[in-house]
Amino acid sequence: MVPSGKVHKKIQAAGIDVGFFSTKFSTGEALGQSGTEILVDQFPSFAARLDGPFKPRKDASDSVDVVTIDYKDVQFKVGKSVMSFLGSNTRARSSNEEYCKSAGYMALMMGAFFYIAKANDCRGNLAIEHLTIGLPLNTIMTHDEYLAGVVSGEHVIPSPFDPATDMKVIVRNVTVVAQPQGAIVNFTNRLASKVKEEDMCLVLDMGGGTFDWFVCDGALQPDYARCGATNRGALGCANAVANAMCPGLQNDPRSVSKIDRALRCGEESVTIGPDVFHLEKYWPAVQETLEEALTEMAGRVGMLNTIDHILFTGGGATILMKAFLTKFPALEKTSVLDHEPVYSNVRGFHQISHLMEVLES
Repeated sequence: MVPSGKVHKKIQAAGIDVGFFSTKFSTGEALGQSGTEILVDQFPSFAARLDGPFKPRKDASDSVDVVTIDYKDVQFKVGKSVMSFLGSNTRARSSNEEYCKSAGYMALMMGAFFYIAKANDCRGNLAIEHLTIGLPLNTIMTHDEYLAGVVSGEHVIPSPFDPATDMKVIVRNVTVVAQPQGAIVNFTNRLASKVKEEDMCLVLDMGGGTFDWFVCDGALQPDYARCGATNRGALGCANAVANAMCPGLQNDPRSVSKIDRALRCGEESVTIGPDVFHLEKYWPAVQETLEEALTEMAGRVGMLNTIDHILFTGGGATILMKAFLTKFPALEKTSVLDHEPVYSNVRGFHQISHLMEVLES
């Protein structure tokens, strides 16, 4: 049954970052040791499609941390425990410029709504006044209006407190930005005293499916002629390492996820089945995967030695920074690894939502 339109809870600002490996979202704010902190969370960006006729949802006693999302007559399982629903024949996803137009993408977006409602103890309909979401730089100009259109409005999802009951999420205003803009907003707000308006900033944002670079000054004015993106992300690095370990292993999403996590966390080895693989042996596969992308970025940006702040962010920030400094060792002094790079974009999105709220008031 479709719920009534009465709103139980309203939140003024939120951010959602649907990435290739994980979906990040903000759930609100709280007072912390350094002031007001933006609360964030994530779940794997896998939407397990349920084939066949619609099945009834599990009841509230289900202990598995997933939710069944119905989108355009297709059912998906999404959530923190979604990996347990992936079949043995599920293939790891590849980068796709039409990703944001897929039903799976919208299932992940609606899964984020579910967790936002849960974190805010929403037991009825939820209204989000200002939502900011991001797109890679290679699709922001062509897909922003489409994405804003499908995300704004009403969405019906299961209640987080009674999955057999529906609730509505009403998104009133949507802002779509280039993903690295979230990181630079978060960075400059956090280090306002160290970034001058005349400084030139370069954000190198490696997500699961794309590597974006974003050039702006300290006043956040973009230089789009020097910005760009390529479909070589952390997913490609993990796939290259998986293939070097054992041809065909890149088709197993669980193994790729293990390798990705080990690479991003700087672990010395990863265990897959009975085998222990020492990752330093496979670093050349990562460097080779990123070499062309780094060359393309440097050619587009130009004069890297004139950049005042080079910020490495996104889920693959540690991988990217290591590969970048191997290629450009003289730029170490201006290179900064973002604080909590996985969540940097979505924290910036939340701040942009607040800014839009002020501008519209």
